[in-house]
Amino acid sequence: MPAFRFLQEGPNTDLSWLLYVLLGFLVLVIVIGAQASRQKNGAASKSTREAGELPAKSKATTKVRKPPLKKKSK
Repeated sequence: MPAFRFLQEGPNTDLSWLLYVLLGFLVLVIVIGAQASRQKNGAASKSTREAGELPAKSKATTKVRKPPLKKKSK
C-alpha cells in the first residue's frame, strides 16, 4: 500500500521527513552543547577547588564611585 503514494500522478510534496531530520539535528546540537558546557564548567570548578581559592572577581563587576557633577550657576 505505501507504494501507491509513489505511483500517483503529480509531484510528491510530502516533506514531513525533513521535519524529523531537522528536529533530530536540533536535539543533537543541544546534547553536544550541554556536554561541552558541562566539561568546560567542570574543569574550571576542579581547578579552583585544587587551588583552594575562590575565583577572582572581574573588574567590570566592581562598583566605582563617580564624583558628583558640578551644577552650573546662572
